[in-house]
Amino acid sequence: RGVYARFLGALVDDEEVEPSDVSKLAALRRGLGLGWKATESIHVAEAASLAGEEAPGAELPEPLSKLLWASMTLFSTSRGSASADELLSTLGLSEARARGAVNEVSAPLYRAALAQAVGRYNRTQTPLVLQTVRKALNLPEEAAQAVHQDVYDSQLAKCLPSPGDDGAADAELSDETKALLSELEGVLQIRGAAQRVHARTIPLYRSSAAALLEAPTSVGDPGGAWAALALRQQGLALPTERAKAVLQE
Repeated sequence: RGVYARFLGALVDDEEVEPSDVSKLAALRRGLGLGWKATESIHVAEAASLAGEEAPGAELPEPLSKLLWASMTLFSTSRGSASADELLSTLGLSEARARGAVNEVSAPLYRAALAQAVGRYNRTQTPLVLQTVRKALNLPEEAAQAVHQDVYDSQLAKCLPSPGDDGAADAELSDETKALLSELEGVLQIRGAAQRVHARTIPLYRSSAAALLEAPTSVGDPGGAWAALALRQQGLALPTERAKAVLQE
C-alpha cells in the first residue's frame, strides 16, 4: 500500500497530465496485488490530505483535479468493483461537479489524440480509434462530441474568416475546402454541419452584399453589382433561398 500511495502522491504532484498516468496506476495496482477496496482507500486518503479541512472552491486546485481525474478514470475500469462515492464525499463534491472536473482534464487530452487520429486513420477507422480513446480517458460521448464540434468549427474559421478579418473578402468554399470539410464531417460525425457552414458563409455574403449595394458603381453599374453578388453566392456555395433571405433583411 505504501508504494502505491507514494506513487499516487508523486503522480498528482506532477503538473503534467498524461493519458498513460492511469495505465501506470493500473499496472502498479495489479503488480502489487491491491484489491479495489484497498485502492479506493488509498485514493480517499490522498484526497483528504490534499483537501484539508476547507471546502473546495469554484475551481479545484490542480493536484486535486488531477487526483479526481485519475481516480474516477481508474475506477471506471473496475467493472463496478470500485466506486468514487467515498472520494466525492471526502471532497464535498457532487457527482455532476466531479464529472465536470474530470471532463476538463480529459477533453484537452482527447483533442490531442483526435488531431493525431484524423491525420493517421481513414474515415472508417477513426471513429473506432476515438471510441477507444474516449473509454481510456473516461470521457462521455456528449463531452467528446463538444470537442469534435469545436475542432470542426476551428477549421471552418480558418477556411471562412469572419467579416472584417484578413482574407474574408475573398474567402470561398473551393472544391478543396468542401472536400476537407466533408471528410471532417464524416470522421468527427458532426451533426448539423450544413448549419455550421451557413453560420460562416451567411455573414460573409451579407457583408459583401452590403458593400456592393451601397456602392454599386464600384463594379461598373447596378447590373454589375447583381452579377458580383451572384458570383459571391456561388463562391460561398450559399443556397438561393438563403441568399434571398439576406437581401430581404
